[in-house]
Amino acid sequence: MVYCENLFPTKYGANPLFGVVTDQYKYIHTTRDELYDLVAEPKETTNLLQEQPRRARLLQGKLTGMMEEAAKGASTASEAALDEQARRRLESLGYVSGKVAGDTRLDPDKPDPKDRIDLHGANATATHLIQKKRLQEARDLCTQMLERWPDYHKTHLHLGKILVLQNQYDQALGHLEHVLRIEPRQFEANNRMGMALTKLDRVDQALVYYKRALEIEPENTTALNNYATALIAQGEIDRGIAALKKALAIYPDYKGAHNNVLYTLVKHDRLAEAAVHVEEMIALAPTKRLAIVNEFGVLLVQNDKPDAALNYFDQSIAAFPDDPQAYFHRGNVLLQQGQLAEGIAHFEDMSRRWPEDAGVYYNIGVLLKELKKPDAAAEQFQKALQLQADYNLARYNLAMALAEQGKHGAAKEHFEKLLQIDPDQFLVHNELAFIHLQQKNLPQAAIHFRESLRLKPDQPENAYNLARLSRQQGNHEQAVAYWEQALQLRPDWPAVLNNLAWARATAHEENLLVPKKALTLALRACELTEYEHSGVLGTLAAAQAANGDFDLAVATAEKAIELARQTKRENILNEITKQLDLYKMGQPYRQPSVREE
Repeated sequence: MVYCENLFPTKYGANPLFGVVTDQYKYIHTTRDELYDLVAEPKETTNLLQEQPRRARLLQGKLTGMMEEAAKGASTASEAALDEQARRRLESLGYVSGKVAGDTRLDPDKPDPKDRIDLHGANATATHLIQKKRLQEARDLCTQMLERWPDYHKTHLHLGKILVLQNQYDQALGHLEHVLRIEPRQFEANNRMGMALTKLDRVDQALVYYKRALEIEPENTTALNNYATALIAQGEIDRGIAALKKALAIYPDYKGAHNNVLYTLVKHDRLAEAAVHVEEMIALAPTKRLAIVNEFGVLLVQNDKPDAALNYFDQSIAAFPDDPQAYFHRGNVLLQQGQLAEGIAHFEDMSRRWPEDAGVYYNIGVLLKELKKPDAAAEQFQKALQLQADYNLARYNLAMALAEQGKHGAAKEHFEKLLQIDPDQFLVHNELAFIHLQQKNLPQAAIHFRESLRLKPDQPENAYNLARLSRQQGNHEQAVAYWEQALQLRPDWPAVLNNLAWARATAHEENLLVPKKALTLALRACELTEYEHSGVLGTLAAAQAANGDFDLAVATAEKAIELARQTKRENILNEITKQLDLYKMGQPYRQPSVREE
């Protein structure tokens, strides 16, 4: 007779599973006990508990005895600790850490594990979607999970993480606080609270949560890096660098921590210390010496230290004369310093040194593009493509440079070629959509915007563009749906708030008219524009009238008219003046279109 147990269901608030297995039978003790005949039915699909209650009681007694005997010699430590690298590997595969309850007693008020199978599946799917950065899908699933299993607080943890990743920090706080009220020592919730508060410039509070996270997992390098970032933001540079060094002692290959050390030292003019750290990085990864030195040189350039950067690029050129990257960066610095003749000569020398290297021409093209020279950039990208026909990044940048010159037909050909190679490039769909807009081909523009949004749902700009296209094509219901989608992705976008408020306040279609919602949206748009935008105030007046508050609508419209007059917005002035006459007669304004600002 063999004893078995499964405590995993306790992660979902369900009872654990305890059981015994004989040569023929398996008995499982949980909220609703089970009994299976393994010989007659190896797949265990028919529960024999009602048919064989006597056998079930017998096996239950055996199980109770085995559990009591095991309890006498049970170890006090039943949980193995994962080292940092093992934890990272598990998380990269989509697994999440967490504890199971160690109590072997059953609670009659807790659900049976079988009742939580769907929750387990949904939780695993949500974890996978977050891991793959399919954030809107994960968010929608978590909303459904809360409706079905409101007592499962880890769903709030998922939502907190999603909202932080979507830069919606205020909303994230509520979900994370919910988790911490139930489970104060939840590491991920404390760490994410710190991240959200840091982004909201509430660094003092963020430090409190990072410290709690590190009390729970003192050697978690992600939390150490976040804690260090917050300390540095508070001006505690040395303490911040010490925390980063501690993270690197635990996980020497943590590139983010290395970069933060270097960035902090360079930003605060501690170049000698930065140089020492660069050597430490090279000692850890000697085969990456060239990349490390070049990246440090780029960092120096970004922090307005071109002379120091040139010194490092010269070192790279001396050490690796056959590699073009340091040459490219050196030329970039020369151009940024205004040494145009020397910079151009430097790049001409590069093309002579590496005449068959498509990457050289590509990098020169990128630099010329950044210098606002699309004609010259396009020429370099074209040369790169002549040397390497499948250089898709060069083709993409060539198409962009052509579009910038207004050569939309040529740009369109290259973008379409890229989609033939890989139809799932959302950025290419975006660019084709804009080209079709330039060519007044609205249906094709809408097709590409929709495909881009399908491939990458967290693009509020695309939802906004599709709303505008839908409005222009007379599909007001679809326009409103896209405004709603854009607002969900970026809740405090004044233009979207205004347009949606106008639609909900003035729509001719009854199914689109929602005056109370219109008023809420319009008020928020006015708050964000500080009540200083005539068009947004006009929308607020329309929403007030739609709710029957005509006196207030008149006062708001008059203020909007005065602002429009001051800012010389004649169209807005004329529109709101006409609407004001209606409000004075106790009538709301209605029109079959969506108003844009």
